[in-house]
Amino acid sequence: MYLKSNLNQTVVPLSILNQEWTYRGEGNANLVLSLPNLRKIVKIRKTEKPVTLVQFLTEWLFRYVLWTDKIDAYSERDLMFYSDLMVHLIGGSFVSPAVPVIITKKEIYDLSIILKSERPECRKNKNIQFGRASLLPDYAFLPKEWDSALTGPTLAIEIKPKQGWVPFYDRQCEKCPFCLNQYVKLKNGSIKNISGYCPLDLFSGSKTRMINALHCLLNNPQNNFRAFKDGICVYDECSPFENMYKVVKEIFQQNQTTKNSLDVFINMLCELLLKPHCYNQKDFGNCDITINNVEHSLLIKEDSKISTKCDFTHHDLPSFCVLERILALQMIDLAGLKNNFLLYKYLNSKRTLDNWEYIDKICKLISTNKPKCPKRILMDYERKFVEMIGKGDGECYFDEMDEIYLVPYIVASIANDCSLMVTMRKVKKERQGIENIPEDCIFDFGDNGQFAVNFGIFDLYPKPLSVIQKHKTRNERRQSAYRQITS
Repeated sequence: MYLKSNLNQTVVPLSILNQEWTYRGEGNANLVLSLPNLRKIVKIRKTEKPVTLVQFLTEWLFRYVLWTDKIDAYSERDLMFYSDLMVHLIGGSFVSPAVPVIITKKEIYDLSIILKSERPECRKNKNIQFGRASLLPDYAFLPKEWDSALTGPTLAIEIKPKQGWVPFYDRQCEKCPFCLNQYVKLKNGSIKNISGYCPLDLFSGSKTRMINALHCLLNNPQNNFRAFKDGICVYDECSPFENMYKVVKEIFQQNQTTKNSLDVFINMLCELLLKPHCYNQKDFGNCDITINNVEHSLLIKEDSKISTKCDFTHHDLPSFCVLERILALQMIDLAGLKNNFLLYKYLNSKRTLDNWEYIDKICKLISTNKPKCPKRILMDYERKFVEMIGKGDGECYFDEMDEIYLVPYIVASIANDCSLMVTMRKVKKERQGIENIPEDCIFDFGDNGQFAVNFGIFDLYPKPLSVIQKHKTRNERRQSAYRQITS
């Protein structure tokens, strides 16, 4: 059966300032705070800062006249998309239902002042929004009921793996999107050196390539790798490399050289990323996660015809491993940016597309087609899209389509930008209390001991349809920067 949506839950007030909290980070749409005593995070929606007089008046009207303590429609929409679609697509072993909470105007105002010194300058172009927020498990911690069997600090590794699958229709360059974007960053001065990390390597299924990718992330984290010790970030792009060595050494509780410790750690992390993890498998609901996208076998064969610098070849990842869950969503997009942009442009020329209307439509489609799983529904639409592209009739076939055909691209884009976390803590030698930890969550690493391990996938909230136009422009900017720097 499907996981119950949270939309029928009672929304309760949440006070952050009267308890211990820390700033965890933020993206374009949400700001995240950690509540370590609860082992939870609160995800607060961000909103554009008003610039014009009309925008100031609109915000004032919304804040002080129209808003009530009821759930605001925007956050309810995001939660519906997450609960009714993304949770089922990823599976219950890697995600948890979100609990809706309310944060008052006064608390958000006070938080905004305190957070000024914490937030990076590049993120201060948006305010945090009072009203509805989401409370979720903090994957930087393990469940409290496991504590009695564990010893030492908790180490959590957060990776933003980025796009590990490039649809055949978009393979018009020797570089993958992530590697192309390095040239944009180099050109605008946000980085001094191009990263050796390539997402295609991490998702390749080849241990040699995966270990190399992890080493590259460790040596040059940028915004794609962070390490947490007991919920506190101890290593990221702004930290000295020594921090990472110290925490790894502490976790292993052994006197190894720096290189040996880090090599052992990278190999352990690679092994964990490939481990099937389905102790909570009952929560996968009716979504058939074994569905194979048959078109992929045809497209992958074309790799040998492409002269690349990024290696587009890959082997199958083990089912139920954390990387396979993410890659499965990325591979829902068969038509690619090129064809999705053409469809988006065409539909938008017929009528101005609402950025978010697709959420109501896809959630209604899922509800009315139970017990058919959401992934199968999306793949049915994507297959029809690819078949129409194959007809080669130009835009005429777009008349038969609507914005639902764009949803697989949106879902894949979310998977391209999501984050994963691998959290571990050493098991006591006497193993007292070990019965509280699911057997599937205990990993034996020989001389380095046994560890309790948990996995999480997050940042799975919806994107507007207009992101397709944004991606088109971004792709052109990447191609231009690459040509300028390499020519």
